[in-house]
Amino acid sequence: MKKKKLFTEPSAKPLVADIVHKNIKKMLQLRKQNEERRGLPNRIADKITQYIGSISFAVIHLVFIFLWVGVNSSWSPKEWNFDPSPYTLLSTVLTVEALFMAIFILMNQNEMKDDSQNKDDLNIQIDLLTEHEVTKIMSKVEKIYTHLEIKDKNNAIDPKVETSPEKVLQVIEQESLKMVNSAPPDLAIQK
Repeated sequence: MKKKKLFTEPSAKPLVADIVHKNIKKMLQLRKQNEERRGLPNRIADKITQYIGSISFAVIHLVFIFLWVGVNSSWSPKEWNFDPSPYTLLSTVLTVEALFMAIFILMNQNEMKDDSQNKDDLNIQIDLLTEHEVTKIMSKVEKIYTHLEIKDKNNAIDPKVETSPEKVLQVIEQESLKMVNSAPPDLAIQK
């Protein structure tokens, strides 16, 4: 005689649909490929920029500057002074450092701009594909309505007419210009 289980184990349901899981894997693969495709200088610049933006970088600089000023101040032994007030050498060191930090930050920003542009382009393609698919679905729904002789008075969009991205961009530009031209004089953009 078989023993009955008092409790049954719940069936293992996936947390997300298979297609979502597949898309996540593909997205992570693309990220990894993009990272591998980037050159060593860009990866080094990323690491430096990441460190420059950390609290430890700020603390190290604060300690460095206090030590420098302390060693070169009037209350320290004269033989320790190598950069007396107004600390010209310190200013030069910090200026050169700032120059290189700016270069690394700009490299990082250029990389971020390129990534953002790629994401924007992908989003536009997805939006256009979605609009096309929705238009096809609306056309099929319209055929079903016609076949079933249902009058849909609320359908404000003609499913036979596809939206032109160029026309949408043109309307956005026209409306933006109207807003700029209607702004008060102190806020208006000078051309």
